[in-house]
Amino acid sequence: MTLTLNIDSALEQRLREQAAKQGVRPDSYVVAAIEERLRLDSRPSAQLNHQESELLSQIGVGLPEETWDRYDQLNTKQRDNALTADEHAELEQLINTVEVDHARRISQLVKLAQLRNVPIESLMRELGIAPRPPRNGNHE
Repeated sequence: MTLTLNIDSALEQRLREQAAKQGVRPDSYVVAAIEERLRLDSRPSAQLNHQESELLSQIGVGLPEETWDRYDQLNTKQRDNALTADEHAELEQLINTVEVDHARRISQLVKLAQLRNVPIESLMRELGIAPRPPRNGNHE
């Protein structure tokens, strides 16, 4: 589905800045923000404080789809023993990027779980967070 939004230039600039801080494309950032808002709106009348909202917003932003696509391509080539030296170095960089992003999101999940005084596993179930399923036949 395609949806066109008309927003003022100040809001557009803020969205672009926040997306850049998260290292994602603006459209990915907006979709994650909308998804998070819809998730929050569907919760039974629980009012979130600002800190929880900020953590949820940050947790909801992951790596760009292009990053995951390239990661999957290089993993497939590695399994097929077809990586060049440059691709191997690129894959190592991508692995580091993925690990840093996972650590960032886990840290935010821990903070949110502490705020809510719930086990992190329960919070992850509530938020629908699960390991990334394998793609392109990959089994990482």
